[in-house]
Amino acid sequence: MNSELKSASSVKTGKNFSAKRIELGYSIDEACKKVFINKDYLIAIEKGNYSIFPSESFAKAYEIQYFDPCSRFSLFRDDLYFG
Repeated sequence: MNSELKSASSVKTGKNFSAKRIELGYSIDEACKKVFINKDYLIAIEKGNYSIFPSESFAKAYEIQYFDPCSRFSLFRDDLYFG
């Protein structure tokens, strides 16, 4: 992907993900283990910088896995259904 793929929207989304993760009491390492996402990718998502991903489809897939409560491994799945 581009060397710098970052927008105001992606940064805002990343900040929201980070804030929710912190609200739920997960460290970056704990979140990585729960959602089965590489730590570097998770940090990139939270910073809104998608240049680390090999393609846009990878970035979207990891973002969905991290956030979508319907995803089997989502960090937010338990919070939505049982929180």
